[in-house]
Amino acid sequence: MNRKGFFIVLALVAVSLVAIFGVHGCQRRADRMRAVLDSALEQNRSYTPFTSDSTMKEVVEYYDRYGTPNDRLRAHYALGCVYRDLHDAPIALLTWEKAIAAADTTASDCDFATLFRVYGQMADIYFRQFMPEKQLEAQYLFCKYALQAGDTLLYIGGLLRRNSALLALGDTAAVLRNINHVRQLYLERGLKAEVAQVYPSAIQIALDRHQLEQAREMMNVFETESGLFDEQGNIAPTRHLFPELVSYNRFVQLEKDVAIPLALFIKKV
Repeated sequence: MNRKGFFIVLALVAVSLVAIFGVHGCQRRADRMRAVLDSALEQNRSYTPFTSDSTMKEVVEYYDRYGTPNDRLRAHYALGCVYRDLHDAPIALLTWEKAIAAADTTASDCDFATLFRVYGQMADIYFRQFMPEKQLEAQYLFCKYALQAGDTLLYIGGLLRRNSALLALGDTAAVLRNINHVRQLYLERGLKAEVAQVYPSAIQIALDRHQLEQAREMMNVFETESGLFDEQGNIAPTRHLFPELVSYNRFVQLEKDVAIPLALFIKKV
């Protein structure tokens, strides 16, 4: 082999080695980004608060460049949850808007399960910020995409969660219609405990109208059949699964002065 041929072979070997190690390096980075994203999503599901956005920002930057629509949806969803835990609601909402924009709802493999959770998170922030119209919009889309994801129970639960916004808007008639609708959906599926869990808003309305006997009857069903209370009438220890507790502590004259524990549980998704 002459000298020119030798250098050509050497160059080809060098190029091949760079390509091999480059591919391996890219694969290692892809695996690391996937592991970090999966870990963040699991952390969110376990209700463990995030304390920093640095790692997830790197993941988002990676998937914005190399990811599929579902990758970008999940990454921005997770980063929005980080900002939620850092108490930066405006940035959380903007990040979730980017998650929504990333989703391809026309694709057969669209991750509707993550998409409806994005809207659920947004609805919770709108609830906290007393923005009932925006909350209703987000909850409508939560329900729409929960159905498309095939999660009927979360769809029904999403319908029930509309009540806080409807109450804020003063539309008690819509609240009662919604409760009856949700109650019927649970009855059709034989879900006795869930049927009993629909009553808190109806109890509040009955109390506001001084319909004390009706309120007492619903409270009895709620406390004895919902599975949310222990035998002493206290919130059961397993209720840590429902971390966002909206409590309506009302004092009314029933047979005697008693504290009425009315609770609307909102499950974090």
